[in-house]
Amino acid sequence: MEAASNELPDAAAVNDRATSLACQCAAARTAARQNIEKAQAVQKERYDLKHKKAEFQVGDKVLRYNRRRNTRMGDKLHG
Repeated sequence: MEAASNELPDAAAVNDRATSLACQCAAARTAARQNIEKAQAVQKERYDLKHKKAEFQVGDKVLRYNRRRNTRMGDKLHG
């Protein structure tokens, strides 16, 4: 009785199982790619709602921010 449980599976059955797993893996990758694309589209839509591109015309006055000046060390006595 124990000899029957130690027998190797049929080569055709192993091949069928491998083919089945390969198809399932490909389908899972396709579904994951579609879910990622859908999620990214929603994220882009939400981002675009809150962030508008600045539109300037030639001659507009704008405030220019100099981050380097505000974050550097030193200039204790500089006003």
